[in-house]
Amino acid sequence: MPNTLKILLTTDLHGYVMPYDYATGELRNQGLVRVSPWIKQLRDENTLLVDNGDCLQGSPLVLHAMKYTPKEITPIAKALNHLKYDYVNVGNHDFNYGFDNLLHYMDTLEAPCICGNIYHKGQQVFKPYQVKVLPNGKKIAIFGIVTHYIPNWEQAVNIVDVTFAETLEYTKNLIKEIKEKEHPDCIIGVYHGGLERDMHTGEPTEEITGENQGYEICRQVEGIDILLLGHQHRSQVGKCFNTYILQPLQNARELGYMEYDLDTKEVINAQLLTSHDEIDQDLVEVVREDEEKTQKWLDQVIGTFVDYDDLLLPKDLFQARLHKHPCVSFLNAAVQTMIGAQIGSNFIANECSGFQKRLTMRHLVGTYPYPNTLVKVEINGKDLKAYLEQCANYFVVENGEVVVNPTYVTPKPEHYNYDMLDGIEYTIKVSNPVGERIVELSYQGKDVKDEDTFTLVLNNYRAAGGGNFSMLRNCKVLEDQQKDVVDCLMEYIMSNPEIRFEHKDNIKVIV
Repeated sequence: MPNTLKILLTTDLHGYVMPYDYATGELRNQGLVRVSPWIKQLRDENTLLVDNGDCLQGSPLVLHAMKYTPKEITPIAKALNHLKYDYVNVGNHDFNYGFDNLLHYMDTLEAPCICGNIYHKGQQVFKPYQVKVLPNGKKIAIFGIVTHYIPNWEQAVNIVDVTFAETLEYTKNLIKEIKEKEHPDCIIGVYHGGLERDMHTGEPTEEITGENQGYEICRQVEGIDILLLGHQHRSQVGKCFNTYILQPLQNARELGYMEYDLDTKEVINAQLLTSHDEIDQDLVEVVREDEEKTQKWLDQVIGTFVDYDDLLLPKDLFQARLHKHPCVSFLNAAVQTMIGAQIGSNFIANECSGFQKRLTMRHLVGTYPYPNTLVKVEINGKDLKAYLEQCANYFVVENGEVVVNPTYVTPKPEHYNYDMLDGIEYTIKVSNPVGERIVELSYQGKDVKDEDTFTLVLNNYRAAGGGNFSMLRNCKVLEDQQKDVVDCLMEYIMSNPEIRFEHKDNIKVIV
């Protein structure tokens, strides 16, 4: 029997302990309660159970906990402790509720956090690596890193005095240190980031910005035997240069499994296990009280649409984007009214429910699942057109029809990076060259000129340039709300419980 190491990996859990869609109540093949049976079945004394970050944002279960009881132990922490994780990493979304809440979350975990390239006031926040000697006598060094691209998205208030070392260079230096000090039999990296290039061909799979550097780490850093990936919400297993890589899907839809021969330094078995048919009832009990509170909160009725029986989105969300759905018109009208802006901007999330006539919190958080805040900016006509041109990249023409640009589907679904704006009228001609697709753009019947200025309300992620919207960083910030969009919408609706708005067909998408 060879000296083997088993690795069990979750990543990008986004608070999904339970196995259903919170908007509809339908059971889904996801949630820690569905991968726990695999963990119990496969784990032995030479196994490392690892989570690769992005736990604190996503499901209503963690949203409710972070909003109303942030200083208590979160249900996702209860779940990780119950399953006795060995190591955890930090993800970019774990900063969404502020640095102090991230530290509190880590303090409530029994598993140590390994993530060396985060600094607070110049001091390293977490241990960069740990060494573990397995019962079979083999010495394992495991280190953690997170994408240094976080400041490009995160609200400044959430990362005050926090800096991120450039991931690739940091990793080079850390591996040198580990080799010299520890002389391990195996080095494992846990990187909350992914592969920016195809592992076999080296062709870019996304814009090379530094957000994901897994390919370059494998290419340039000698000595990493295994690199556990995340962030991209991709199924990946294979070998990149001399390093074995593993990345399961988000929301506990898959469990990454690897069995590694520590003598030959070769993988015996590596696969992505889809969620188990069984549900771990013991784990259900661990979060039952938190879940019941969440469900009660979700079922609150906060308003009624006067002129609509429902605003539920179609199952084909592409059609809701291609022909702007009334749900988007409502969101834009609400944020424009709340913050007093001429133009409003919103998107349809990758998975999104829309609203029923009697609007509950369930449909609100099922439609706007992100902990964004609202920002009001001043934008000129030139930057507004550039903004719309970037939105227009969402579409391509295939066989004479408008379809989704494949780059918004792989390597990671990014449908939320297509914004729809109200307050203006515009036409996207998809067959035109990139950068020349906005063929009509007007405000109140007048063509928009480069020197015109407008007030625009949008989310903080977009205002910071997130999603390759660098032109928005040029805009002057007029108002920065420090309150979640969901909270703002809830307060707006509860103060106007009879909801009225006008849906406008102001966006034309043509071949």
